[in-house]
Amino acid sequence: MSVTDVPTLDLLTRHRSIRRYTDAPVPDEDVRRAVVAGQAASTSSAVQAYALLRITDGATRERLIALTGGQRKVAHCGSFFIVLGDTRRHRLACADAGLDYDARLEAFLLAVIDATLFAQNLSVAFEAMGYGICYIGGLRNHLDDVDALLDLPEGVYPFYGLCVGVPDEQPIARPRLPVDGVLFDDRYPDDDAMRAIIAAYDASRRLPCDSRRGAGAPTVVVRRHGLEVLDPRTHRPRNVLPHEGRRPRLSVARRRETRMPARLTLSLVLLLGAPAVAGDRSEPGPFDAGQQTVTVTRPDRSTFAATLYYPATRAGVNAPFDPSGGPYPGIVFGHGFLTPVTQYHSTMSHLATHGYFVLAPQSAGGIFPSHAAFAADFRHGLTWFEARQVDGASPFVGQIDVEHFGVSGHSMGGGASLLAAAGEPRIDVVANLAAAETNPSAIGAMTSIVVPVRLIAAEEDGITPIGSNQGPMYDAAHAPRQLSVILGGSHCNFADSDTLLCDNGSITRAAQLAITRRLLTECFDLHLKSDQSAWRATWGPDLDLPAGEVDTTSDAGVTISIGEACISAPSGGSAIVPLVVEQTGDLPDAYALALDDVDAPAVIDAAQTPMLGRGETFATFATIDPAGVPAGARLTILASARSAADGGTRGWTMMTLVVTAGADLDGDGVVGPADLAILLSRWGPCVGCGGDLDGDGDVDAADLAILLGAWS
Repeated sequence: MSVTDVPTLDLLTRHRSIRRYTDAPVPDEDVRRAVVAGQAASTSSAVQAYALLRITDGATRERLIALTGGQRKVAHCGSFFIVLGDTRRHRLACADAGLDYDARLEAFLLAVIDATLFAQNLSVAFEAMGYGICYIGGLRNHLDDVDALLDLPEGVYPFYGLCVGVPDEQPIARPRLPVDGVLFDDRYPDDDAMRAIIAAYDASRRLPCDSRRGAGAPTVVVRRHGLEVLDPRTHRPRNVLPHEGRRPRLSVARRRETRMPARLTLSLVLLLGAPAVAGDRSEPGPFDAGQQTVTVTRPDRSTFAATLYYPATRAGVNAPFDPSGGPYPGIVFGHGFLTPVTQYHSTMSHLATHGYFVLAPQSAGGIFPSHAAFAADFRHGLTWFEARQVDGASPFVGQIDVEHFGVSGHSMGGGASLLAAAGEPRIDVVANLAAAETNPSAIGAMTSIVVPVRLIAAEEDGITPIGSNQGPMYDAAHAPRQLSVILGGSHCNFADSDTLLCDNGSITRAAQLAITRRLLTECFDLHLKSDQSAWRATWGPDLDLPAGEVDTTSDAGVTISIGEACISAPSGGSAIVPLVVEQTGDLPDAYALALDDVDAPAVIDAAQTPMLGRGETFATFATIDPAGVPAGARLTILASARSAADGGTRGWTMMTLVVTAGADLDGDGVVGPADLAILLSRWGPCVGCGGDLDGDGDVDAADLAILLGAWS
């Protein structure tokens, strides 16, 4: 690849960690150029206490997936490296010279510092050539295993993994502290000042990240959920939408087409009208949680006991039922292997406070449980709900929403929830915890599940590792599908306390359970209650916020994009925004289109798509009339396509509409060379795009005359 012509400061400040890559390799020539740049970094006394290990063996990279907490990009990026702290070179040099090696802590710290400076120079060099990078710190959680796998000698330490490759996404920017939060004159601030900085930063993290960036080019964010593509040679967008011929098919995992739609990495520079933010779903809901033990009868007249949680007027066993918010959806929750249902009391009672019935079968408790029978008991639980709904002797008669059922579970119970959902038409959504492979195979069952699946996993799970459990489940699933990895989480911290043979994570149990409650509740609220306030966190721009808690791989099965790269409207005029919806999932679906967050009248010409099969598209347009909005303003717009099949899943894109003063296409208050460049880049048929100053659908000589006449 050629080095991009990008100013150094711009290159540094637009860094994003890339987690999805094409399968294009990184040529050896480019690797060596980057290493030379890495070696130019500062080093103490020219010791250069670092080394770089390029992992080329496929089996080793697959093994490293498990050792890095299930980070599948380790095996699927163009090249994977391990940055080493290297004191061995110095040790050998000292021994050969008859000198004693200074083995104090300072020598190790020198290796840490040298390796870090080398790694950052190396990374910037790769980015300058158009590649994306992502540091992998997870390998330090299993240092002994990594040492053994790589056969590292004494004095060589694996500090970081580094993924490098051609980006198959361009994620939103994660917010950083303000400059005044890290730059201080002469003295470090007192605690009160630092708390104020922290509070302001925490508040900013809950806004869509790109909206906090400073004003930039008057262009538009185009974000297809889960996939954005840059031209890796130029860091500039490819051609926007083909004007003719079949549109390329997209995959959330990789690019398959030869003609790529454009993706731009652009600032959301002004947020006019912040979206309503739902309450913190990790906190209890408006009800108390009651619980009781019930008996469920199977079709063969055998029975099993189950614990039922439900909305109540007070908390406790056999507490009075609260019908005020009913009818309530039902969820069946499966326990883990040799783990009593009481270990999930906090999670199930939490769901009850948010208006759910939760039934936890106490079956499958032996040392050799039948996974198939456990899955069948999930279905028997659904039948129990249906029977109680019409049972005049039941306190729950008429209060169970039998049209909306979900399943969940932990470990073995998570795997059983997938078996239960396969081919079961009564189940609307699956959201489980550290799901384990089962017999029969839960991975194999994924192809028979046709509802949204959220696989919640733990990065440091030592019992059901992501690489051999939830990762293959996600790969085998139809869209809509998600793999939400709790960073620093462990297998056993999904339960209220440890059982035998537990693992440990780097975050506390309380923190992991709070994240778990939020992920489950927002998913069930959206897909079982059609609470659309939850879609942003579940599928939209608030996914994985607050930053640093969860890393989600997400495939909605649909994308929505705008049809042109620069959307603008003259002050007092209007903009026509072409929209294209593409079905990327295997399951046919239709979609309702919507525009949100736009502080101006906006109408979509055809807001409902027909049924679309994989690779099929639907084109329409939106008319946006920014009347009364001053020239130079930028309107942030969120466009989405909502699934008709499940009513909650959405593909989405964000854009910025620039309100121009006539020919001032970049909104800087001056009509000059920059505006001329924009107009010339749009020459030709260009409905609704920047440069079409007379609004006739073409950028041509008439528009050029208007611009030159307004030159200032």
